[in-house]
Amino acid sequence: MAERPNVYLTARNRPENLLLARQALRGFADAAGVEGVALADITTAVSEACTNVMLHAYDGAVGLLELELGLTDEGVLAVVRDAGVGIRRAWRSNAAARTAASA
Repeated sequence: MAERPNVYLTARNRPENLLLARQALRGFADAAGVEGVALADITTAVSEACTNVMLHAYDGAVGLLELELGLTDEGVLAVVRDAGVGIRRAWRSNAAARTAASA
């Protein structure tokens, strides 16, 4: 059986790397034969996940954005990872600041 294509990309969580992630996805999709609505949906999901890493994962600091693309028996696997603080922690900090400001 032939190897399934896989792409692993590690980049900094900088806005210019969103284009890099999208280009990696486009190249993977071309090689895997993914097109049309499926490609548009995957591109939207990956773009939003990468944007969340850039905006929320590291509280404004520089950190890593990881993108993994592969094929499974069910279809395309697209995983976006980070090692940041996450949205909840940033949201709680902002909510506490809003509460303190309104008191």
